[in-house]
Parts: sequence; C-alpha cells; structure tokens
Amino acid sequence: MLFRSEAAKPGGSTDLAKGLEAIYQRAQRRGIVFILSDLLSADEAFWRNVDLFRKSRHDVRIFQIVHPEELDLPELDSARFIDPEGNGSFDAEPEAIRAEYRARFQAFLDETQSQCRARGCEWRLALTNENPCRFLRNSFLERGKE
Repeated sequence: MLFRSEAAKPGGSTDLAKGLEAIYQRAQRRGIVFILSDLLSADEAFWRNVDLFRKSRHDVRIFQIVHPEELDLPELDSARFIDPEGNGSFDAEPEAIRAEYRARFQAFLDETQSQCRARGCEWRLALTNENPCRFLRNSFLERGKE
C-alpha cells in the first residue's frame, strides 16, 4: 500500500498505541517497523505495543522527529507557545524559560532513548530541517558500521 504524506492533513490528537496495535494485528511475518514521530504522545500503551513487536522479533527503528527550535528556543522577546496536539497555548519570554525548557526537553529525549535502548530498538533524532533522504541514507549507513 502506498501512502502519500503530502495528502495527509493534521487534525486532533494522535494515538500512537492504537496505530501500532492495528499494524501489529496485520503483520503476518517478521519485518522492520519504522516509527517516525515526535513521540509527544508515547505513553505506556505505546511502549507495550513496541514490546509486542520486539517479542515477535521485529526490528523496530524509531526516528524521533523534532524541529530545531524545540531543541533550542529561538531568540525572541516574547512568543506564543502552542500545543501541537491542540491542548492550548501560553505566552512567555523564551529567555525566562530557556534553561528549564532545555532541561525538560533533554530529559524527554533521554527518557525516550532509554526506553528504546531497554527494548533493543534503534533510536535516532531527526531534525525537520534535515534532508529526509540524506538522513535515512546516513541512518542506514551508520547502522551498517555498528
């Protein structure tokens, strides 16, 4: 089945666990499972479904997609921060929250990477300003060297 990403329209919240469960039910043999997501909604149910794939000996590769401004807040006097899942917004001065934000976001990335490592899943950080073809090529080439 071919999926054309340019035809996709964002809307509502994402249920990663439900999506993985549906794929798992259709998987007829072992394979490679690619998960491309910001993982903001990766909850216990999501990780349980990742475990299902791993217990069935699927190769699970997780590419966590992040905008560069999520790693380092932009230099602005003030900004409106909007939840991409539609759960509201707030105004703040990036400089006033920068250190706390960096610490929390890094903890989030570290926890995600730890969850992947504990399950034997490959984890890579993908930035939205990177060329996706080059990123994927490099990911495969790097994996061959490991």
